[in-house]
Amino acid sequence: MFRRLALTSITQPLSRPVPGESGADYLHEIGAGKAARRAASRRLAFWLSGQERFRLDRIPAGARRVLWIYFGEDQIGDALMDLASRSLLVDAGLQVDLVAAPVVAALFEGDPWFGKVGSDTAGFSGSHYDCAIVLSNKRRPLQQKIRHFPRLPWVSLHGYFTGPNFHRGAFGAQRLADLLGLTPGAAQLQAHARQKLGPIPPAATDPAADLQDAVGLVMGGVRSDRVYQHWDQVVRQLVDAGHSRFVLVGSANGAAQAATLIAGAPAGARIADYTGRLSLAGTRALLDATPVVACPDGGLMHLALTVRAALVPLFSAQIAPQWRLPADVLPDALQAGAGGVSNIPSQQVSRAIARLLAQRKRGWP
Repeated sequence: MFRRLALTSITQPLSRPVPGESGADYLHEIGAGKAARRAASRRLAFWLSGQERFRLDRIPAGARRVLWIYFGEDQIGDALMDLASRSLLVDAGLQVDLVAAPVVAALFEGDPWFGKVGSDTAGFSGSHYDCAIVLSNKRRPLQQKIRHFPRLPWVSLHGYFTGPNFHRGAFGAQRLADLLGLTPGAAQLQAHARQKLGPIPPAATDPAADLQDAVGLVMGGVRSDRVYQHWDQVVRQLVDAGHSRFVLVGSANGAAQAATLIAGAPAGARIADYTGRLSLAGTRALLDATPVVACPDGGLMHLALTVRAALVPLFSAQIAPQWRLPADVLPDALQAGAGGVSNIPSQQVSRAIARLLAQRKRGWP
């Protein structure tokens, strides 16, 4: 029984599996016993929550209004992937509202697919909805649902699935299609799985109006294996090749890296530093005005996928690009052969940037 629990937790609950880490590899890595104990603990906590009686295996055929209760994941990259398939719900004729943590609610404010968006559960009445969507059966995603919408029928996006890495956008699209009883084609699923946001609001207009020949570089990062340490070499190589303009973006944790890069920049490099100085909306506007952005796997990489910029994504050896990116961006992804993103040679990065710059100059913006 325990092995069955472990296998259930690492098996995608989908009619058509999406790209992701092998469940067998993950089970081998952490051990079947540990996986089984975790699965049993989660199932017990879920049973004690009392929410099993309200959980649905399908979104009701007559449903018209859905509340997406998105808590438990406050990272913008995860949110952009998990919530990407809201477009599939809208195409199916559903009105979808979102209640989420403040950082996620702010990201989707004014969204063309969501109706009402907010972070205060008091502003949403369960009686107005036919069904809710919750990220998974885990305690944290369910906490706000239990507290504020205890009797609202609901479906679970991930169910008990947890552990292996996977393409969260593709998973969400396929899972919602299954919950709706739909069989969209591959192209439709890819469109629904893609990270997306609405138009950039005028109030967030690009602070640097003329960036049509600039290269965007993302500084810093939360995890050291996803912080690229050779931007200085990339800048030098691009300057030698005739590309002189750069714009630096990132959160405050990238400010020191940006300062060091500027202090050691070669003669002729023109660098505008915006690290730690912009809101998410302002950062998105800046990325949108920049023809090419090079960025390690992280929240700003996912944000960059929602704008016009061509992207050079950098991945560590542990994360396959096909677990994060839309298919059309995969050819431009670079992955370390071992270890973190800094093991990607700077020459590969500068060549990829130069190639995309040349393509963009023929048709940008």
